[in-house]
Amino acid sequence: MTPGPDNSPLRVILVGRAPIEQRLRGDAGIDLIRARTALDAVGELGLTEADDALTDKYLEEGELSLDDIKGAFPGAVRNGKLIPILCGSSKKLIGIDTVLDFVNEFFPSPEQRKPFLAKDGDTMLEITVDRPKFSGLVFKSFTTDIGRVSIFRVVSGGIASDGNFNNVTQQKKERCGQLYVLRGKKRDNAEFLSPGDIGAVAKLKGTFTGDTIVDESDNFVFEVAPAPVPVAVVAVHPKSKADEDKLGGKLNDIVQEEPSLKVWRDPETSEQLLGGMGQMQLDVVIEKLRRNKVEVETTLPRIPYRETITKKSPVTEGKHKKQSGGRGQFGVCFIELEPLPSDSPVEFEFVDKIFGGAIPKNWIPSVEKGIRNRMAKGVIAGHQVINVRVTLLDGKYHDVDSSDAAFQMAGSKGFQAAVKTAGAVLLEPIYNLFVTVPQDYMGAIMGDITSKRGRPLGSEQKGKMVTINAQVPLAEIQKYSADLESMTSGRGTFTMTFDHYERVPNEIADKIISAAKPEEEEE
Repeated sequence: MTPGPDNSPLRVILVGRAPIEQRLRGDAGIDLIRARTALDAVGELGLTEADDALTDKYLEEGELSLDDIKGAFPGAVRNGKLIPILCGSSKKLIGIDTVLDFVNEFFPSPEQRKPFLAKDGDTMLEITVDRPKFSGLVFKSFTTDIGRVSIFRVVSGGIASDGNFNNVTQQKKERCGQLYVLRGKKRDNAEFLSPGDIGAVAKLKGTFTGDTIVDESDNFVFEVAPAPVPVAVVAVHPKSKADEDKLGGKLNDIVQEEPSLKVWRDPETSEQLLGGMGQMQLDVVIEKLRRNKVEVETTLPRIPYRETITKKSPVTEGKHKKQSGGRGQFGVCFIELEPLPSDSPVEFEFVDKIFGGAIPKNWIPSVEKGIRNRMAKGVIAGHQVINVRVTLLDGKYHDVDSSDAAFQMAGSKGFQAAVKTAGAVLLEPIYNLFVTVPQDYMGAIMGDITSKRGRPLGSEQKGKMVTINAQVPLAEIQKYSADLESMTSGRGTFTMTFDHYERVPNEIADKIISAAKPEEEEE
């Protein structure tokens, strides 16, 4: 691994500010840079930025020796000035020794690492390796034949088998059983782990990926990167009742192993949703489920459209009358609808203008409840109705046959009829889309966004990368993770956040409405 005096190849690419493509050499899938090439490129790569003395020497002499490079390399890596890349294949066992030798020789030791940042209440702390009390960070957990295994890094102090510690993240006390050092699938017993060591422990009851574990007398939490927001989402449907019974538990196990995954149930559609950082990651999860004997199908999630009205409705009667022997059902209400102002702080407003006891006071809330129930079900396409003011103007009742249920039905039927006379339209969710790609792809991305009914709002360039900001309907970007990967050969990233609702174009709305079958009230 160490370059010889004859400038033999140094098996590393130093990624800095200059394009690395110009400096690639070698074959068999391993990229090489000859030592002399590395010396010539040092100024471009930014190695000198890590050390003032090295900068002065480079400016005075015009070049650096291999010893200079090796001496400054750990500091440059530690400070984020250089990122080493080594090529190989874990499947074909190519380059494994090279990676390990390189880490051993050039990477900073735990003692040279910057302190870990932690928070104890409102106080920020710096945790160094020479701190005597134990602290660690769980960075991976998975299920094996011996149960759930948690892999952690010892940050300070040390930990022995059969000890106790405090999981501050979950606010739980844990007992540490046998400690292990993992070597592939093999587990070697360990009696004690020191700062910088990576160990594993099995069968912790409430410890998961990202948790902080510390001495029982401490109560601080390490700062960890927040879990990324999912950019690819699918709805997961079990194929059978047996699969449905097992699905929740298995999905929960997988998500606890990988924080970038998220599982939740959409309260509006009742769909079980699985989100991740790309379609490939979701495909891996589905394959894991199948290996665990859980068969599922995936679809795109239903779009949470909304319905609203655009004009005032005429006074509309809602009537529920049913007689089938014995006590009947009777309730009548007269209502009027109008759209709420765009700046209204509420999505629904109910106004009671009943006078003279046309509807008894105890049944007026029943009318409102029936209207709210119908709003949740939708009228024209089966989606929630929003931004509506309903005014209850008049009604009729029967001393014997009127009831809470009858006036609920009357309110629901009246609202359903009134919406159809008030210029009902369909709204769709619009998302803010931020796409970061190499500058060469900017034109293609802009064109694609426009083709998806999107509106580019601007762009910001940083170096050779550009971030494009746009607003796009959710319906057009449900598969954007795969689309972007295809357009940029995997060199683009994106995030998206909900912004607002907008009216769906008529030609698209007509197709959605014709395909929907909103539930009608029974007579």
